[in-house]
Amino acid sequence: MGEINKTHIVLIPKVDKPKNLSQFRLISLRNVIYKIIAKVVVNRMSLVLGYCIDEAQGTFIVGRQILDNTLIAYEILHSLKTRKHCK
Repeated sequence: MGEINKTHIVLIPKVDKPKNLSQFRLISLRNVIYKIIAKVVVNRMSLVLGYCIDEAQGTFIVGRQILDNTLIAYEILHSLKTRKHCK
């Protein structure tokens, strides 16, 4: 059973002759069986996940986008700025 969750980590060079770790790209290679099991679990959980996670959470839920929260915050700040000018 320990073989299912095994991951190999590989460093791939970004440049021809890398001299430090920042010049490498980290790649993790997971077992295929682990990916299939994870996908099945995620697909089953996605049906109820929207009910378990608060509406304020904007990502990882189908139909919600992280940019929605950014746009709402921008609109609130914009309306607060325009109110000051009116007074």
